[in-house]
Amino acid sequence: YSGAAEVVTSGDRILTMIPDEEMEASASVEVGSCLSGTLTLKLDNSDRRYSKANASGIVYGLDMRKKRIQIFAGLVYDDGSSEMVPMGTYFVSNWGEEDGEIPITIKATDMLTGLDGVIYAKTSSLTYPDTLSALISDVFACAGFGVEFIFDAAYGSLSIPTAPDFNGASCRQVLRHAAQMVNGSIQQTRDMKIRCVANLITEAGADRVLTLDL
Repeated sequence: YSGAAEVVTSGDRILTMIPDEEMEASASVEVGSCLSGTLTLKLDNSDRRYSKANASGIVYGLDMRKKRIQIFAGLVYDDGSSEMVPMGTYFVSNWGEEDGEIPITIKATDMLTGLDGVIYAKTSSLTYPDTLSALISDVFACAGFGVEFIFDAAYGSLSIPTAPDFNGASCRQVLRHAAQMVNGSIQQTRDMKIRCVANLITEAGADRVLTLDL
């Protein structure tokens, strides 16, 4: 990330901050889930610092949609050392209901929600045969997200022999079907990685073949 950043602490302007995560432990996640999270953030805007129409504010003239919000929790240990632990990364979906709102309410979602509005096949350049992990990586590339992946082994060993007919499916729909093929789920971690969990038991060294029909 490059450019200006605003750092706000809990004792400063934050009035309320409500993250809502769909995911918990992978063991409790439904098979085929592509889980997302949302954030509702309310800031003190009494000086109109965050008003888009205020020429002296920090967001004047900016399109705030999809701007990144990162949450960190500060931890202090017994030895006096401290660290900032990532608690979530979100992208703005709504920057205040009205300009000049006091306080201002900001709504944001994680990247998986942003995949709902992107049709996968229109921008895909993947050639087949290829693996399920390659398909998932391509989905995020098509949506314009550069992310790091954590794949369970089944995603790399499962092969897709020919190009599936996605028939106008969104990127998130493709991810859901991909996760179903390995009885797994796909989640965004709090440090903005994509974790692909599989519950598929395979024989050692055995290749698996997948044909997706959406």
